Amino acid sequence: MARHCLNACLRFASGRAAGAESDMVAVWTEAVFYVRSVQCSRWAGLSAYTERAGWIAGKFGRAKTAVKLQWDGIATLQPLDSTSLDCPCQTHRHHEQRLYPLRAAPPTHRYPFRRLVLRRPPRLHLLRRETETSGSANKIIIDGIPNFAETSNDDLNNVLASMRSTHFIPGYLPKQERRMILGRKYRQQLQDNPVTVNVADEEIDLEWLDREKDIPNRTDLFHRAIDLMASTNNWTNLPSLLTGLKHSGAKLEEKALGKTVRKAASAGRIGIIIQCLQQSTNTGLTLRHEEVLQNVLWALHSTPQLTGWADEEALLHSLKAANQIALLLETPEHNPCIKTTKNHILRPNDPRRRPEVLALFLELAAVYSWKFQAGRDTDGKVHTYTSRLLSILSTSHPEARQLPGSLTPRKSGPQREMLMGVPLWHGLSLAEKILGREGKKSSGASSSLSTEQFGMLTRVREDYESGLRLLAEALQAERPKEGSYGDQALRWWRDCVRD
Repeated sequence: MARHCLNACLRFASGRAAGAESDMVAVWTEAVFYVRSVQCSRWAGLSAYTERAGWIAGKFGRAKTAVKLQWDGIATLQPLDSTSLDCPCQTHRHHEQRLYPLRAAPPTHRYPFRRLVLRRPPRLHLLRRETETSGSANKIIIDGIPNFAETSNDDLNNVLASMRSTHFIPGYLPKQERRMILGRKYRQQLQDNPVTVNVADEEIDLEWLDREKDIPNRTDLFHRAIDLMASTNNWTNLPSLLTGLKHSGAKLEEKALGKTVRKAASAGRIGIIIQCLQQSTNTGLTLRHEEVLQNVLWALHSTPQLTGWADEEALLHSLKAANQIALLLETPEHNPCIKTTKNHILRPNDPRRRPEVLALFLELAAVYSWKFQAGRDTDGKVHTYTSRLLSILSTSHPEARQLPGSLTPRKSGPQREMLMGVPLWHGLSLAEKILGREGKKSSGASSSLSTEQFGMLTRVREDYESGLRLLAEALQAERPKEGSYGDQALRWWRDCVRD
């Protein structure tokens, strides 16, 4: 049976070799697998058929490649010297007429390996590949894999190195090379025939990885890396970490991204978050994610609030970051309501029309004008943001005109109602003083509201003040622990500027 199988394989291969040498190798490989499956390892004629297969590959194959079958059944490829194209037994005509007639492939149902011939198996012989930009036949040129800067923490260095070697490198490799380092049947082949891949300016030796033992969970590695970055306050490698994960095919959950923003902001590193947002095409961090947008807004508030709104530099830092966020929301990468960069139509669900977004911008501008500009709206931003916010509350978001007094504190997680309500009340409260009918005038900008607008501002401010006071009393009664979400919400309320 084995002899009949290999004879049929060689006849079929010889008929296909003139058109495509790779088909001959694929069929020969399938025949080898079949021989091993029927336990023909002691067949004495195996070497003779190996020589005949090599002669076919040399005579008809375009790549001049010979198949050498070892006794353990491992198929490898070796270059065939142009001087060795003659048949090993020197009887070409004999082989062409008797053993290898050049005719169409016979019906596959005549042979016991019918199903194996019908499918194209993985090409075991493809160990090296040349690309148009490659300067060498055994090098593969692909995009560069992100590198991590050395840190002072050994645990963080080890986690990042593990992430790069077990997830980034396999994810960046082409399909064939990735299959080689992860497939069990290629383990011995990689040991016998080492492969070097040229990734940009870096040469990487492919090493076989055991999926069950050598590859740690990617999500666990990511959270471990973020926790170590937070504990060491070293966020330099965050852009590289997010870039490598995105380009290796990983999809992080929104909660994981929100956690990243929250921890970086708590460490005063909102700048690194802005940097990642500006490179969203590479990092995958975008304001389209609700968790990311909410945590960015809370971070812009927390930076000056932690200083009691008394640090002008911290407030200016948040104002600058808020301007950058406003610009990002004008791009389709961060705003799902924008299809092109020329589309400036504000839709009802547009983030630029959301009350909590405009309230945060108004709060920062109003506090800066009240605390450091002697209560004057010198650049007109307080008036602009107040008018837009009141317009939105009266049209697209009338439900946000007041904070329900029946709200109760959340049992777990951030106190979202209070975290979104405090900036709105805080901004309107200061805007009412700055833009009062008898308030101070700013040079070159109108700082007055219409009677109708001013009346609406007062009603919304009073409703929010009443609701927030009741919610704060309920939170205080629970005696939240220091550093908890409840304690965070209470500090937001207590630290508001009221003088």
